[in-house]
Amino acid sequence: MTTLKILAIAAAFLNSGVTAPLSCSKSDSDNRNLTVQNASVPTVNTISKDNKIQVALLLDTSNSMDGLIDQAKSRLWNIVNTLTTLKYNGQAPQVEIALYEYGNDGLRDENYIRQVTPLTQDLDLVSEKLFALRTNGGSEYCGAVIRDAASNLNWDGNEKKYEIDLYCR
Repeated sequence: MTTLKILAIAAAFLNSGVTAPLSCSKSDSDNRNLTVQNASVPTVNTISKDNKIQVALLLDTSNSMDGLIDQAKSRLWNIVNTLTTLKYNGQAPQVEIALYEYGNDGLRDENYIRQVTPLTQDLDLVSEKLFALRTNGGSEYCGAVIRDAASNLNWDGNEKKYEIDLYCR
């Protein structure tokens, strides 16, 4: 089993693929049969439980992000979407995402950190929580949120894991 573990702060630049269009035409109006022409059939992704990608998204929600927060959220979500299209040895890996916010003075933690979601495969939940985050205050403890995510998440203990830490702002 191979696990890819990523800590991502704020934003990175990745593009997702484009799907080919389908076109249909009616070939026999009496029998109401449809013929599919020039269609590309998408391959069915089988998810490998032997390969896993785990990502912690760490988003600064302090006031310094006021003009950038929507763009940062979109870029982070683009990373998640791109991860869902990856294949390793011909199979799609299991993708787990965790979400943290930090730097928001409305958070009760002494370092202004909140784990919004643990590592989860429920990407709808992560999206809902990510796009609901708002800025407030300005006590940013970037190192503290990295330490918290690295030590407190339920990371896969696989000895064959790869770790990539992305620290962008």
